[in-house]
Amino acid sequence: MQRPIGVTVTAILMAVNLFADIILSLTSPTVVPSTSLSNGPVFTPIVIAVHIALVGLLLGQCIVLLYYWFGRSWARWFVLAGCIFYITGLREIMARWRQHHSVPSVALTLGSAILAIYLLWYLHTRDVRDWFARSTVADVTNK
Repeated sequence: MQRPIGVTVTAILMAVNLFADIILSLTSPTVVPSTSLSNGPVFTPIVIAVHIALVGLLLGQCIVLLYYWFGRSWARWFVLAGCIFYITGLREIMARWRQHHSVPSVALTLGSAILAIYLLWYLHTRDVRDWFARSTVADVTNK
């Protein structure tokens, strides 16, 4: 069975969202505190550990996105869990907007919320569930 066009479109939108989030994170002011004795940020072990964890999370998202594209059922479940996680944290994100917001970050957050809501509906449609189930079963039987 051919991949549903919605899976292709949503995978591309998730990849664009991930790329835009990385770019906005790299271009935003640093969240690492500076000391009064130095001109640069303080790289304590906890700050380094947080950055390593974030890189690991980013790589995990890329792997899930790749397997979502290939139609693995477990990747579909990870995407659904990510959508629920994102929507439940949306209230916190909105609170941060009031403190300091930029137009690109607001647009990215709104786009991500719309995509998450759409994915929650779309990934529960019968055709999409069947395609993910067939892709996973076909992969197991071909080995």
